[in-house]
Amino acid sequence: MSVEFWVAAETFYNTTMVAVAVVILVLLMLSGMILGYSKSRHKKKIAAAGGILVLGLSIWLAVGHLRYQEFLEVNDHVTPLVRDRQKKFSDYTYRSEDEMQYFAKLHDPDSVRSLEMYREEIVTQPITYIGKDANFYYFEQDDDLFKQRSNVVFDADATETEMVGSVFYLLDESYFDIGFRNPPYIMYDHIIVDQEEGNELIDVENDDFVATAEEHFSKTWSF
Repeated sequence: MSVEFWVAAETFYNTTMVAVAVVILVLLMLSGMILGYSKSRHKKKIAAAGGILVLGLSIWLAVGHLRYQEFLEVNDHVTPLVRDRQKKFSDYTYRSEDEMQYFAKLHDPDSVRSLEMYREEIVTQPITYIGKDANFYYFEQDDDLFKQRSNVVFDADATETEMVGSVFYLLDESYFDIGFRNPPYIMYDHIIVDQEEGNELIDVENDDFVATAEEHFSKTWSF
């Protein structure tokens, strides 16, 4: 989907369709008033002309919808994670910088995957598996201990223990011009451990003071 198609489609749905719908409503009201209150001998012809115009405009809108309906399916997945503005009737409304910073941490890879203007790249980061207790798996990175509760996979065929996530990039940089952006964080998917046996329990002192994976990687990953 090209940028030109996107701009034309959102203009059609947010501006053109609204304006034409108002025109159709006015024509219907006028036709009804002419038929009901006018004493003109030509009121039926005038009302019929209005009806024909309404029909023509309705068909034109239907044709436009068939042309641009792909946009609706994709636009449903656009969030402040990937775009800083929304199209309104006459112009764009822009989200605040605070709102954009808040949504930058939104962990929603499935929605971004649904946007065909993005490509996905798998990112890995080596870490060291330490062991587990009754509640968490424990890992180490840069001599710092951290813990993770879910999405930990043990695989005897893995070559090393690593964090696995995704980053997304716009295929067409022209989308930057209409407010799209690359999600700034790596989106966590799972941790893969390079050993099959990972059932040994360990005793971690002061567990409450051990950072979670989300806390440890807060500057680069989203969870």
